[in-house]
Amino acid sequence: MKAYEIRYENKIDKASTVNLLGCIYLAVSNIEAALDSFEQALELRSKYLGKMNPYHPDIGVSYHNLAKAQSKTPNYIEAQANYLEAAKIYRHNYPKSNPLLREITKCLKKTSS
Repeated sequence: MKAYEIRYENKIDKASTVNLLGCIYLAVSNIEAALDSFEQALELRSKYLGKMNPYHPDIGVSYHNLAKAQSKTPNYIEAQANYLEAAKIYRHNYPKSNPLLREITKCLKKTSS
């Protein structure tokens, strides 16, 4: 929380901190707090990084993390949509052999079945 306060003014740093908080919440199974954090991180990253590059890898990470949290709820449709957005961004930036693309492929299979 101290990092969040320090990084409050810099929106990109704030997005990274909020994303990390979401990861912590997800690890301790606080799904609602994780969802809130990941949504906030995605909003900030889309707004500030998306202007420079709509395929910025950090935006992909935000979609990916949001989908991970959503897959812990009954809302597989939204999770799959966000996994697809992450996959699109990852494909734009990385070769097929990248671990993120392999993980996204596994996640998409899980949410589509």
